[in-house]
Amino acid sequence: MRAGRMGRRAFLRAGAAAVGAVGVSSLLTACGSGGADPGPAPATAPAAGGTLRAAFVGGGATETLNHLMGPTALDYVRARARHGALGAVDPSAPDGVRYDLLEGIDISDDLTEYTLRLRPGLTFSDGPAVTVRDVVYSLAAPATLGSLPFLKNAVGAFDLDAARVEGDLTAVLPARRPLVDGRLLLCQSNLVFREGTTGFTVDMPTCGPFRMTAFDPGQGSTFVRHEATPRPQARRAPSSTAWSCARSPTARPAPLR
Repeated sequence: MRAGRMGRRAFLRAGAAAVGAVGVSSLLTACGSGGADPGPAPATAPAAGGTLRAAFVGGGATETLNHLMGPTALDYVRARARHGALGAVDPSAPDGVRYDLLEGIDISDDLTEYTLRLRPGLTFSDGPAVTVRDVVYSLAAPATLGSLPFLKNAVGAFDLDAARVEGDLTAVLPARRPLVDGRLLLCQSNLVFREGTTGFTVDMPTCGPFRMTAFDPGQGSTFVRHEATPRPQARRAPSSTAWSCARSPTARPAPLR
């Protein structure tokens, strides 16, 4: 994946890579902290723990923690590891999406209202609960904070200024016009951060599977598991991850040699 500004197609590839990066249970046997030959695949699922080390083609000094404006695919992959996602597109799932922070999305009969139901018990890495106010704020952020054009699909499809928040776990989003594919728009690329966020830093509270501990643009980043993430994809997550940046698709960074 080349460095440079990222188009929609590259972004979708990045989303797939991000799901793979944070849904790491299938990689733990081969990429754990041990260096020995893992031998035959175990009969049971691998246990949680260890350190996942991975390398991605990065963007050098242009890399940023602001995934809304990040010009490279790696910026989104990194963000997907530490910011919780509403869900991901999954054609095999009943609704065509696999929910993450959300428990589900209900659609009105006339296709003009989408009701988002947040999973209970979600918290940010510093302790406070995640609420639907954080979700609505994050959905509106591409317009209020600025973003690359292809991240503004939800803002264009829903009147977020008219969203109705019902308690901490339910929000009703009015569609600007009847929508058949609103679930796909909401779950395709939207990540959640705390209401009021205006900048993205290493130590900001996050609600994804991992918490960032270090970031060096063009060099790499490290994460530790967010232990208070009670979602299915985190059950067999590693205890930590270390991502290195390669300068070309054929390069092999030192930590992986």
